[in-house]
Amino acid sequence: MYNIGLILEIRSFRCNGNNFYLAVNAHNNGKIAPFEVPLDKQTYLELSNKITFGNGSLFRLSLQSLWDPYRKQHLAKVTKLAGEQRESIYFICTKAFVQTLQQLQGKEFLQQLNSQGNAETTLPASLAVSRQKKQKLIALGHWQKVKRAACIAFLLLVFIRLGNAYSNNRGVEYAAGQNMPIVYDETPAPEDKQENENIQVNENTQENDETATEQNQFSVPVERMSQTNVAEGCVALTFDDGPTLYTEAIVDVLREKQVAATFFLVGKNIEAYPEKVAYLVNAKMSIGNHSWSHRDLTQLSPSSLVTEIEQPNELLMKLTQTTPALFRSPYGTKNQTLLQELEKRQMKLMLWNRDPQDWNDKSPEDILTYFAQTEPSGGVYVLHETKATLEALPQIIDLLKEKGLKIVTLH
Repeated sequence: MYNIGLILEIRSFRCNGNNFYLAVNAHNNGKIAPFEVPLDKQTYLELSNKITFGNGSLFRLSLQSLWDPYRKQHLAKVTKLAGEQRESIYFICTKAFVQTLQQLQGKEFLQQLNSQGNAETTLPASLAVSRQKKQKLIALGHWQKVKRAACIAFLLLVFIRLGNAYSNNRGVEYAAGQNMPIVYDETPAPEDKQENENIQVNENTQENDETATEQNQFSVPVERMSQTNVAEGCVALTFDDGPTLYTEAIVDVLREKQVAATFFLVGKNIEAYPEKVAYLVNAKMSIGNHSWSHRDLTQLSPSSLVTEIEQPNELLMKLTQTTPALFRSPYGTKNQTLLQELEKRQMKLMLWNRDPQDWNDKSPEDILTYFAQTEPSGGVYVLHETKATLEALPQIIDLLKEKGLKIVTLH
């Protein structure tokens, strides 16, 4: 069940001895239900150090967790809303908290939210505010104040969403609220791999190939400085993480189906698998920059941020004799510094608005279910080079074609 209507607005923190809680308002289909999310001490300390209430700012808890493959740690996200400004705040969390987020996405919890009246939802025992506590709040006259504050916050969120929809001409930028990690194939590169010299791209292999011509006839430009979508009637398949051991097999499926995709490559993986970059170029796939080491760029110094952009560009220039025009930031985060540095290099930020979360131990069937249940027109799908995605890819392409959509690359 993919619920994009549930919003968890953070109200406060509460500590009772060794028990820690996050007080939130759940907004779903016009209903508001206050409750508390239990926290372990580590997650409580991490999150409470990241959030400062006041100045009219609102904070929303994302239900999606991330996995940082380099630091081997779970991450969760809070979105700070201040007027029309949105800021993604990441914090380290435990596996137990990840399981709590998954519970909040469960059918039981969502059905209870939908079936009960405002602020009257009976939540799972592990998450619910006790009836005794509610009665104390009511006796003090605080409960009604909480409800009124929650309604006001909900209306503010509605206006903010409408404002974003107007400015983006496609609604809320999904990448800001549905970020995900980049999962790398950790298998070491073959010992006899080539040094990072110029790889000879075979210019003749595809020049007279009718399949390649068919593949590349639908390529669309990224028109805005920061973009998440393509035109109605079109759909873009994009692959993060690469290159990996699965790159060539994914390209082979795309060519067999006479379509193409856009690959956002990580610098360290380019260095490890330079020959796979040549395979992408020969197959006429579109290539973008996905940073050097997959770090949250909004948390870096300006000089470190520039390095994350420049190093992959320089390596791609050396390997392919061209630099990419598109950039995708890790986790979909962005700030003004990043946009300014991209603009200096005549690059554009290409994020996404469709997220099947194929990185999260999904089966091919899970991934296909997402595609079947999600409106694809105008979608930019963020995929990863995993075995499950590779197995699902032929049916994904068939499904999109059956719906009469043009599968496009980005440039």
